[in-house]
Amino acid sequence: MTLITRVKRLFVADMHEVLDWIEDPEAVLKQAVREMESEIERDREKLNAIENEIVATQNRIADNKAELEQIEKQLDTVVPIENDVLTRACIRKKLIATRAGAACERLLKSLREEKIAFSQRLAEREAKLQEISERMRQQASASGERRAATPCAPTIIGSDIDSVSDEEIEIALHQEKQRRVAL
Repeated sequence: MTLITRVKRLFVADMHEVLDWIEDPEAVLKQAVREMESEIERDREKLNAIENEIVATQNRIADNKAELEQIEKQLDTVVPIENDVLTRACIRKKLIATRAGAACERLLKSLREEKIAFSQRLAEREAKLQEISERMRQQASASGERRAATPCAPTIIGSDIDSVSDEEIEIALHQEKQRRVAL
């Protein structure tokens, strides 16, 4: 590993540490939890809308079946009297109702698939939120302990608080002497 790569890694690690110290990790986590809760609520609303659409589609299918039964009764009445105009009108209504029923069945199938997908997505998000909330509680207690143990800011690249070179001491000594003479 080259010296430049090692210095770069040290710099990046220290910058991440500085950023972590600057931004409150708990506040960032809390914001992420609020955003997840908002997404979960939107998913619940969407799931409720899908469920309402399923019920409405089932009602349309039931109405369509009742209409088809009514058309069949009409056909039973008009076919024996050999009135082609009325028979054609009933057949037209029957074909339209049959196509509408098939379209409703396709829509119902699609809505049920969408409901399953949303239900799974919602369950995954709720599980993830629960997991993050638990981690957040654990980190809150751990970070409280860490903050109590480390009252200082993170170290800056290449600095060591306890190590001071002899040259730095000599320079500081001469500066102190000059400052005191000036007083």
